[in-house]
Amino acid sequence: MHRITTLARSLIVACIALIGTGASAAEYVIWYSTTKGLESAWIATNTTGNGYRVLATRPGRTISDGTRLWSLEPMTRSIPTADCPEGDAPESTAATPGKAPTRVYGLAALPVLGGEGTMIVALDQRRLIVGSLNETAPAVLGSVGAVVSYARSANSYSCGAHPDAESSSGTTSPSTQPTGGVFDGLRLPEHDLAAATRRLKRKLDAQCVAAADDLTIDADRFGVELFKGRVEVVFDWSLSTDIHAIKACELSEHVRLDIKRVPDFQQPNAAVQRALRERGSDGPIGWAALTLSGADHDRALAHFQPK
Repeated sequence: MHRITTLARSLIVACIALIGTGASAAEYVIWYSTTKGLESAWIATNTTGNGYRVLATRPGRTISDGTRLWSLEPMTRSIPTADCPEGDAPESTAATPGKAPTRVYGLAALPVLGGEGTMIVALDQRRLIVGSLNETAPAVLGSVGAVVSYARSANSYSCGAHPDAESSSGTTSPSTQPTGGVFDGLRLPEHDLAAATRRLKRKLDAQCVAAADDLTIDADRFGVELFKGRVEVVFDWSLSTDIHAIKACELSEHVRLDIKRVPDFQQPNAAVQRALRERGSDGPIGWAALTLSGADHDRALAHFQPK
């Protein structure tokens, strides 16, 4: 009887100790900016409060779908470039590169454990560029789990009357698992949407706006950032009209909101937010919950921190 009582007391003490110290309940991979560059950390969070421990770090951005981890790496290639043909000659006559090659950019997700990577923002695969192209590297606007939000832009001239300016944004992922629509249908709260719309309407040139019904309001891109110690969702909200008079009418409004104010968004827990605040500086961020266990967990953690 004494032995049973002693064992029971020991178990109770152990349970109280675990609760009191905040035993590790979940592990996450986070990434953020520092004064030395981008860094990722593997952290163990506590069952209560906002405590966490750093288990390992590595340079760069690391994302995960829970069981697999990838490092986000910029990719580049050079494409031979030719001047525009003279006069009315067809573009196909400019088959011989006549100036410096053009550098194009993409984004790859490389498995932390090794193996073949995945291009998640594709590289331009043309064999020859006729005219000119000035492309920027894809900007990573943030990530949740294995879903990456990005934007890219380019200025080009394809031997026509005018040069072209293009920009695009979206979400991408190396994972074949369902992404859960992290950024799908993300909307500004009505109050903030109304305020952003009023600001955009004031900016539009009166010559370009025929009627309010002609206006189109949409979210161009989303991101998650650390800003002055807060985790925020960033919207680039645009207002445009199909009616063009003297100049094109499309403007954007940069809106940032504390993540707690964005309905239905997957918020990181208090410990993850604290780790991002304490370790990172202002800029895009990412976080992913890990579900690894046993030997798979130990192997991934051993590979996470570069030797």
